[in-house]
Parts: sequence; structure tokens; C-alpha cells
Amino acid sequence: MHRPIALPNSNYEWSVDDESIGLIEENGLFKSRVSKGTSDITVVDQRMINNSAEGQINVVYPYRLVVRLRDVTDNLRVTEWTASDAIQANSQTETFAAQTYEPASQEELDSAYADKYILIEEHEYLLEKILYDADGNVITLTDNLQFETLNLDDEFIEIVRENKIKSEIVFRTKKILDLDIDQKRLHTLSKLKQIRLGDEESRFDETRVSLEKEIIITRPVKIMHIMDYILLPFLPTIQKNGNSGEIWNTYATGGSGIY
Repeated sequence: MHRPIALPNSNYEWSVDDESIGLIEENGLFKSRVSKGTSDITVVDQRMINNSAEGQINVVYPYRLVVRLRDVTDNLRVTEWTASDAIQANSQTETFAAQTYEPASQEELDSAYADKYILIEEHEYLLEKILYDADGNVITLTDNLQFETLNLDDEFIEIVRENKIKSEIVFRTKKILDLDIDQKRLHTLSKLKQIRLGDEESRFDETRVSLEKEIIITRPVKIMHIMDYILLPFLPTIQKNGNSGEIWNTYATGGSGIY
């Protein structure tokens, strides 16, 4: 049976190869300096000197932000907010997506680059921010980061829950009450707002890593007819000759408006 070891613990001594990149404190937290680079790290068991482990940490600059959106209306794990969730959100960075979904497929990642998202009224969505370095590698998000998404207008959107650093937000789209309007458009701006160094705010330029995305909230798609149940005559002679039988025009409202 394996149990996590509470830190700090005097049995373990941490060291880094390059202190200009960062240092490891007694509690096991690696704190980087304001410089990029790679450093080897080592931990040695003080009671068993020949028992040690080595690893590597890469410190990179944030370069690009990508936003991914998923419909989680029927996913209670994401949309329900419990007391234990609140405690966890205050103690560490929650990742609703990682706890609930398998790693994203290439199709999902490609859709994250879309300029706009079309959402349905009275549905719940998970907005997830992904940070990349200049080489296209995903950056691990830590508690000292702080993200922000602007223009999530509370007239049209209700925030259900969000994690500590606001890299993931669950929100509910509200019902469109104006009968003369089929869609609501929001021009959102997501950004990496700051990187904290201990109790101090960094001098990180919050305009450097940002992303604009248009969100369209629409009514559900509905097929429109003068009656719900339609009977058309079967014309076997016409169909035998390869021609169409009865023709009935169909049309729909709501959704993207493209049919």
C-alpha cells in the first residue's frame, strides 16, 4: 500500500542543478525565477543515501492561449457544486476537464481554434483555457497563475463554478426572453492576467497572451410546420419511373440559421 508523504519532511533533501532557473523549498514546491531554461532536480532520502531520484523541470515563457468549449449540460460531475468542491477549489487548482474527460482528441483541439462558438440557450458549458509555449508544448498550469475572461455578460450567462485560477469556468446560458431576437452575440476576451511571485504580483504584461472569441447564444433548432403530423400520398407509379412523389417544403428556426 502506498500513501502520499506529507511535505515538508526532513527525510528528503531536494536540490537543483541550476539555481538561476529556480529553487525547491522544504515543502517540495519548485519556485522558478524570471528566466527560462532547464534544470535537473534531485531528491535524496536522508535515511537511505543510496535511495534517490532525478528529474527535470523546464521553465518556459507563455506564448499562446487557446480556449476550448464543451457542452456539459448532462454531466453532473462538472455542473454540480458541492462543499468538498469548494474546499478543494481554495486549496489547489481544480481541473474539471481532466477529472471528467479523456485527453482531448485532435478534432476537439482543432475546434478550439475556431473564431466563434454557437451555444444553445439554457445549456451548461465548460470553458477551458490551454496555455502553450513558443514550440507548441502545453504548459502545466500552477496556482500562481491568474486568468480572466471578459464580456461574459450576466444578462445572458450565469457562472455556475470556476476554479481558483479561472482557467476553467462552468457557465449556464440564459433563456432568450425577447421573442423578436433569435440570437445573442458576445465578443469575449480571455487572457493570462498575471503570474504571482509569492505574495507579490509579477510585472507580466496581461495584453501579451490573450484571445478574442465570439460566442453566439441561440434558440434550439425547431422544425416548423402548420401541423406536427403530416400524411403524404404514396405514388408507386411515379417512383417506379425514378421520379419523385409528393414534395413538401420543410424549414426550421433557431440554431445557427444555416439549413
